[in-house]
Amino acid sequence: MDRQENYSVETPAWPVVTQTPLPPAGGPAPAPAPTWLSTQVIDGDDRLMAGLAHASIWLNLVTGFLGLAVAGGIWLVYRNRNDGQWVAGQALQATFWQLGVLAAMLVGGASMWLGAHLWWTIIGLLFFPLACVAGFAMIGMFLYSLYAALQGFSGRDFRYPIVGVAADPL
Repeated sequence: MDRQENYSVETPAWPVVTQTPLPPAGGPAPAPAPTWLSTQVIDGDDRLMAGLAHASIWLNLVTGFLGLAVAGGIWLVYRNRNDGQWVAGQALQATFWQLGVLAAMLVGGASMWLGAHLWWTIIGLLFFPLACVAGFAMIGMFLYSLYAALQGFSGRDFRYPIVGVAADPL
C-alpha cells in the first residue's frame, strides 16, 4: 500500500530582521559602533590594502616579523585619513592577529625546546602536547588569515573573533 504524504515547509522572508529594544530611560546608552564599521563606499585601493594587511601574515613564514611590519605600516598610514578608517580598522586587526600568531609561535618553539631538552622527565613529556597544540593553533590562525584576506580583497567587512573587539576602541 503506497502512502504519500505532503510535507509543506514554509520559509520565512529573508532576511529576518529583529529589533533590539532601546535601553530604559536613564539607563546606559548602547556602545557606538567603531568608526571603521561605517557604510562608506570601499574602492579598489582600499580593498587591496585591507587584503594585503591580512595576507601579510604569510611573510612571517619567511622573515618572522615582516608581515607584522607591513600590517602595522598600513595601519599607521590609514589611521588618520577620513576616507581610510575601514582600511585602518582591518589593518589594526591584522596587526593584533599577527601578534597572537607570534605568541603561538613562541609558545610552540619554547615548548619544543623544553620538551627536547627535558625529554627524560615527566615535565619534558608534558611539553610535547603543548607544542603540538600551539603548532595546530598556528596553522589554523594562518589559514583563517587567508580567509580574512579574501574578505578584505572582496570589500567585505571582517572581524577576527577576539582581536576584532580589542581593536574597536583604537
